[in-house]
Amino acid sequence: MKNKEMILCTCGCGQSRNKFDKRGRERKYINFHGWKGKKHSEKTKKLLREQRLGKKYPKASETRKRLIKESKVKVFGHGISPITRGMLGKKNSHEIKKLDKNFIKKQYLLGYSCDDIGKKLGVCNATITNRLVKMGVKIRHNYRSEITKKKISKMERGKNFREKIRKKLLGRYIGEKNPNWQGGISFEPYDKLFNNKFKRAIRKRDNYICLKCGKHQEKEKRTLSIHHINYDKKLTIPQNCCAVCRGCNSEVNFNREHWTKFFQSLLSEKYGYQYSKEEEVIINIKNV
Repeated sequence: MKNKEMILCTCGCGQSRNKFDKRGRERKYINFHGWKGKKHSEKTKKLLREQRLGKKYPKASETRKRLIKESKVKVFGHGISPITRGMLGKKNSHEIKKLDKNFIKKQYLLGYSCDDIGKKLGVCNATITNRLVKMGVKIRHNYRSEITKKKISKMERGKNFREKIRKKLLGRYIGEKNPNWQGGISFEPYDKLFNNKFKRAIRKRDNYICLKCGKHQEKEKRTLSIHHINYDKKLTIPQNCCAVCRGCNSEVNFNREHWTKFFQSLLSEKYGYQYSKEEEVIINIKNV
């Protein structure tokens, strides 16, 4: 292909195009601009008339019906296009207007779905939904009708598959079988100092912001949780507690060594708290 050289179309439209096409051929016109303002000569008109003389061309609708019956129309790899296949044997727009609105409304309120009503009347479900919306009927967002729900309930009667599965899953991860088992620490009681007054003081100290993700308490739409940094419930002091949101509080239960170092480094930077290498709190008696 030659270099892209832009030229103006010779028809006088003022539009520009590449001088050469993809095959490298020189072009003067934009596609379909070469015949602008031109007409067939009388000789060509006579030839076209002679070719059409004595021939009766059928209407487009008749040829379409014939091709559909013969399944010669090939669209998307099938015999019939999806549009014609969807409307085969269904009513036209003139017949849809004559549909009984009260019948549609009663059937829908009884629990039948739009698809079920459409099959009865020979109409697609979209027309039924449109009619119901115009009548002011609220459309059900669940895809299963009342009748289908009853059928499913009858099928599942006397079969407790869900309960058996729950028991199997619960039996695998209860107590010591759980990979996050810490010897039953969650059942131990908190210290008496871990009360609402202490929690409010920690939240106020941290400006009502989660130390892990930085989310404010107003966005959380609930009070922030108070987390024990070294996971010792009985060590309830400001140096060992911080405010976190609900999601971060659950995330922090995994990889505990990492999160103890993380929160201790944050508190030491913000408030000047000191911690030992063994991740123990160093309390300055002068500051107390």
